[in-house]
Amino acid sequence: MRKIMLAMLLFLSLALALGALSEETQPDVDLTDLDTVDAIDALYGLADAPEANLGKVVRLTGYLAYSKWEGEEAFLLISGGASCCASQVEFVPSEAPEDLERLTLSDEPITVQGVLDIFNNGGYDDIRLIEARIERAAL
Repeated sequence: MRKIMLAMLLFLSLALALGALSEETQPDVDLTDLDTVDAIDALYGLADAPEANLGKVVRLTGYLAYSKWEGEEAFLLISGGASCCASQVEFVPSEAPEDLERLTLSDEPITVQGVLDIFNNGGYDDIRLIEARIERAAL
């Protein structure tokens, strides 16, 4: 676990120094062209092998869900329309969107691109995207 944490810190330091997620950054894993079922399957694949995918730039489209509880902000990207088939991934935006309220109340999909990270979620390792950039989805 310490090796993973050290690797994450080194990668993040390097990524921040090099401006990892500029407008021109090409994703290592682009799920935006996949249909909902294939995108969810690919997302589960990333979660099943988080160490192998740590630090990869991932891009996906979905709907924004936002909550604030006990001072902690949570940004979730929900992919899939039906609750039986939906999947979600947490992300940490590099900067808060100016139109956060409108985006959370909208049926407008967004695309998020960020660096895959592993974090402790209630005693379990889970994945999230950090240094994430939010953009409007082109459908």
